[in-house]
Amino acid sequence: MNRLRTLATILLAISVAVSCSDDGGGAIFTGDEPSANDVLDDMPEINDEPADQPSEPDDLPNDQPNDEPNEPDDQPNDTTDEPSEPSEPDDEPDDQLSDQPIGAGPYPIADLAFDVNQGNGATSTSRLACLGDTATFTGDTALVADHACLALAELEVRDRLLTDDHLGRRCTQQYGGPEVARITGTLDDEPIDATIDRTNGCGIADWGILLAALLPPPA
Repeated sequence: MNRLRTLATILLAISVAVSCSDDGGGAIFTGDEPSANDVLDDMPEINDEPADQPSEPDDLPNDQPNDEPNEPDDQPNDTTDEPSEPSEPDDEPDDQLSDQPIGAGPYPIADLAFDVNQGNGATSTSRLACLGDTATFTGDTALVADHACLALAELEVRDRLLTDDHLGRRCTQQYGGPEVARITGTLDDEPIDATIDRTNGCGIADWGILLAALLPPPA
């Protein structure tokens, strides 16, 4: 508002000066000259506020390039670092067992019969079958078939049953009892026919130690 008053005063002074120059003399104030307020009232209103700023467009034009490329929503499935482990089959094929050769396992192939006379009238008969991974004892015995078949794989036991080397041994002359056992059959396709008694120290050791897994304890 102060600016308007100043501008009106300036315009009034200019108007008076022009009037004086037209009269050719000094300024004569008759009392009818407009005042600064009258000039101000006659002037159109001037808005001091700056003109409205141009409004910015609400939306950017569609043809402006997009600086950032759009990222795909889903990552590809093959980006995993660790390969998946193959699943194991639920059932083993039945023909795998048939591929095993006959006799494959810890036991030799044997089919032996045991006839034992305890010397007091008691006798027993049993049979042992060994086939690689199977062992079976049948008859009058309480012995363990697995232990018996493993004993047949030992070198000293095989020598005692398959050879006559035991005949040249020096044995102590001590009597262990009337027990007699006869073992017949085959061991790895070799025939066996051996007799064991307890009439000396060698027989006592054979029955109670070397062939303990094959023969029942003495009475």
